Amino acid sequence: KKFAVKSLSPALTEDFQFRERFYQEARNQALLDHPNIVQATDFFEDNQQFFFVMEYVDGSDLGEIIRTRGKLPEDEALAIFKLILEGLDYAHNKGIIHRDVKSPNVIIDASGRPRITDFGIAVMFGSQRHTEVGTPVGTAWYMSPEQITNPQNIDHRSDVYSAGILLYEMLTGEMPFDGNSEFSIKEKQVNAPRPDPREKNPEISAELAKIVLKAINKNPDNRFHGCAEFLDFIKKYEASKTPIPTRPVKWMLLSLTLIVIIGLGVATYKIIHPTRPSDAAPELLIDIGSKEAAILCRQFFEISIIHQNLEIAGSLGEVELAQGYKNQIHEKELNIQDGLTKYNDILKKLGALEKPAVNAEFSRYFKRLESEHSPPEVVAERKKIANILKMHYQEYSDQTGSINNSIMHDACMER
Repeated sequence: KKFAVKSLSPALTEDFQFRERFYQEARNQALLDHPNIVQATDFFEDNQQFFFVMEYVDGSDLGEIIRTRGKLPEDEALAIFKLILEGLDYAHNKGIIHRDVKSPNVIIDASGRPRITDFGIAVMFGSQRHTEVGTPVGTAWYMSPEQITNPQNIDHRSDVYSAGILLYEMLTGEMPFDGNSEFSIKEKQVNAPRPDPREKNPEISAELAKIVLKAINKNPDNRFHGCAEFLDFIKKYEASKTPIPTRPVKWMLLSLTLIVIIGLGVATYKIIHPTRPSDAAPELLIDIGSKEAAILCRQFFEISIIHQNLEIAGSLGEVELAQGYKNQIHEKELNIQDGLTKYNDILKKLGALEKPAVNAEFSRYFKRLESEHSPPEVVAERKKIANILKMHYQEYSDQTGSINNSIMHDACMER
């Protein structure tokens, strides 16, 4: 197995506070066994050097992805961000405040899952802070006002603020508060009005902008009470959205123009006797189907990990812990059944289209993936997922029946 090893600079090993903070990072992260948080595995001293061992995550940090690509599409940004909130909420429930939530501290792994890391300045609720009184710790662009003005008395709502800054960055590609110096940035965090993210990205809806602005409210009492509430608002926002088939609409307008040119007789026949779905349908269905396949594969992967934890808990006689893992497995199995229903519905819609058109669109889809500026490992994973959808489409179109739990599991775990 591969592991990542963080070492404390030899020049700092004689400083008690640095050693204690380094150990605290390992101790805090070891408490956090969550799929969206990088897992700590060991901490040791050797020849007066200190080492912190954690699982190796193959991926790119979110900050680098944003720097390379700029703002992320809303659906992609929210899919990533919801998982970040789940990880932060888990840490908060364990009594740990991160205090340095920012895009470089989120690694996007090969499957597209965000993994929160670097709990180096995290603190337990009510524990001693290893900083001098009045000395703020964090990164200026993401720090809450209270983290700057009163760092000894912050709570989990400071992470809510930083997460709101992160969401702003993901949706706009820029920071809400910037400046020529750390001092000027902090001054804006404390005193400057909150900028509406729609000024940087007009495509952001008013509802989503309100969510971002609530998260970065200067007053902690006026923010979300925690990451769970933050997550709940985003899910409600997504549920309230009415999908608008923009591409089919464009296709229809183009078709009507061509119909007028070709002639009234042909136009009348096309309008009265629509026999096939829109030419844009294969592209949209392949895109949606690939995302559904990715979600299903992630669920299967997480279940396999939880099963391992369940076995360990059982061997230790931890009945309550084991029951918790069983409940998690049951919940994910229900999600899989719901996801398979949607997945098979997409396959059914693809099967109703002309096979040459669908196969041609798959070829174009793979070419588009290769032309993206995403990290190679992310592109490779997305191609594997798309290949699963293509394989299942071919099986479905050959009338081999719908894709069941076992077939999907094998395809995901063997990819």
